[in-house]
Amino acid sequence: MKLLILGATGDIGEAVLKAAVSAGHDVTAFVRSPDKLGDVGDRVHVIQGDLTDAAAIASAMTGRDAVISAIGSSPDKAQLDAPATAVRLILAAMGSAGVRRFVGLAGGAVNVPGSGSPSAAGSPPPSFGCWLGTWSRPNSGSSRSSAAVTSTGR
Repeated sequence: MKLLILGATGDIGEAVLKAAVSAGHDVTAFVRSPDKLGDVGDRVHVIQGDLTDAAAIASAMTGRDAVISAIGSSPDKAQLDAPATAVRLILAAMGSAGVRRFVGLAGGAVNVPGSGSPSAAGSPPPSFGCWLGTWSRPNSGSSRSSAAVTSTGR
């Protein structure tokens, strides 16, 4: 399968990238900073781009069978809406390119009042939220589904 992976330089994205390559998929990684990928050899096509650039996302989408998004959130408060904006651009590009399969992976630390700071050095976040969802375009033979997992405490 020809996969486009976004967010391949993060922990989740890196694991997805390695699994996809190991499974023999044709992988394209769309990343902001290619140097963070390390040596991926010749089995991964790397496209440098920004998730706010609709044209770059659309170009990377060409010829793909499925999209896996492992884009993460930013600690910059000015960027809080960036992942949602990126997903809207990704889904629009998928529609234009006729790509019908989408898997979205996301997780992040949540600061629960009274439980300590998730950013304390050497301390794991006090709670963790994760969303895993799949989405397909209508008439593609499969339906939408999603699952949410939340774990609180240490």
